[in-house]
Order: sequence, then C-alpha cells, then structure tokens
Amino acid sequence: MKYKEYHAPASLSEAQNLLRCAGEAGIVIAGATSHPFLGGKDPRIAVDLHRAGLAGICPDQQAFVIGAMTTVAALETFRARGWVLDRVARRFVSQQIRNQSTLGGNLVRVFPWSDFPVALIALEASFVIAGESARSLNTDDYFATQPAKHFAIGDVLKCIHVPILREGQGFGYQKITRVQADFSQMTVAVRLTVAKHQVTDARVVVGAGLPMPTRLSHIEEAVIGKPATERQLRSAAENPLGEKRPRTVAGMSPEYVQQLARVAVGDALMEAAAEAQGAAS
Repeated sequence: MKYKEYHAPASLSEAQNLLRCAGEAGIVIAGATSHPFLGGKDPRIAVDLHRAGLAGICPDQQAFVIGAMTTVAALETFRARGWVLDRVARRFVSQQIRNQSTLGGNLVRVFPWSDFPVALIALEASFVIAGESARSLNTDDYFATQPAKHFAIGDVLKCIHVPILREGQGFGYQKITRVQADFSQMTVAVRLTVAKHQVTDARVVVGAGLPMPTRLSHIEEAVIGKPATERQLRSAAENPLGEKRPRTVAGMSPEYVQQLARVAVGDALMEAAAEAQGAAS
C-alpha cells in the first residue's frame, strides 16, 4: 500500500476531521500490521492514531475499558482479577508484532485467522465507535458482518468494554497453529458459568476453521443445564461445527478441520469449566 500523505493528529477529534476531509482516500494507521493484506492501487492519505489518546486499560466495576490503540503487548502484560485477554495475547504471532499491533486494529477489519474477535464474542464485549456522536454495539451485532461496514467516513473505534470474569465463570482459549508465528488453523474461545457443578450459561466461539468467527449455539445448548463433567463436555464437542462448512486451506480436508475443532472445543470447554469451579492453574 502506498501513502501520498501522512498525518499524526494530537486528538481524536482532529483525527476524525482529517479522515472526513480525506474521504475515500483516508486510511487509519493503528499498528499497520494488516496493511500488507489490503488491496487497492490508489495512494492513500494515512491518519496515524498513536497521538490521539486512545491507549490504556481502565477497569470499572463491570468491565475493563480498553482503548482501541492499546497494543497486544500491553494486553499480555496487564494483570487484574477477572482479566483473561493476556492468554489470547500470549499466543498472538511474535513479540515484535505484539509490540506494534493494536487491539482496535485487529477488530475493525477481520480476517478468518483473527484471534481477538473469537475471544471477545465469547466474553460478550461491546464496542464504542466515535462518529458524529458516540454509539455502542454489542459483540453479536458488531461481528454480524465485516466490522468495517459499521464505520462511516470519519468514524473511529474508540474503545472496547470487556466484562470482568466473575466468580463461578471460567474462560477457555485454544489456538492450533503449525508453528508459533503462523496463522491459526483453529481458534476456540469459551466462557462458561457454573453453579453447583452445573453449567448455567455458555458462549462457545470458533474462528479460523470457518470464514468468520462464529458462535456454536448447538454446543451452548448441549452444555447448559448439564453437569460440568469431562464426559458431558467432551460429548457436546463431538460434532463441533454442525452443518457449517469448514474453511479448508493449506491442504486441510473438511474431516481434518472437524477433528481440529473437536479437540480444540473439547479442550476449551474443559479449561473454562475447571476455572469456573476453582480448579484452573
């Protein structure tokens, strides 16, 4: 991608004005790690958000409020009760990319192999978009389509609200790659709520093996109201993708993708159940 102009505004409002003036030629720079995957031959007007005050992690009583320009490295090193995104960040490509890539940059334009959308759907995050006025989208609406379609010219993803994991809740995350820095072959995130050894709520999400991050509602229905035992959870994961067509790349057959999903979903369910019941390491 070629740039014909570069701007580094000192505020969010200045950035929005620059993007509106640039029109279709404008493009936001967050970490810029996805730019090599973007098409188009026309030179763009780059608006760099690093000075716009959109980085940081601030917990409130209900959620962690994460600025869109917060780096993946910052997510990895942050620690607080109920915080789980460090587990996702730890498996994200390489340290060099984690230092540069931002959470918001990973959420405005989603690729099949994207990691954070899978986790944030499971955690029921919400997304604040700064436009003519601020608006918030819940995670199911935000990822119902390619997220870039939610943004008009001049709109900027401001922050992400990620609910704090509460007592009785557990998070499981599994990512299968051929080598550490490779694109994911299968990504699964699970949040379970367990009371008296029974699952009372579940969100199960898969990515990489399908074209877009997708909730597996048939698995959620199969575990809710059932004992949080290994036998029950592994059984629920036997047909992980249901009738959904697997994404087959790099020589992977549909059967192989199903097997990856079976293992990853089962392991993520077990990890979440163990944490929800106080048995996670």
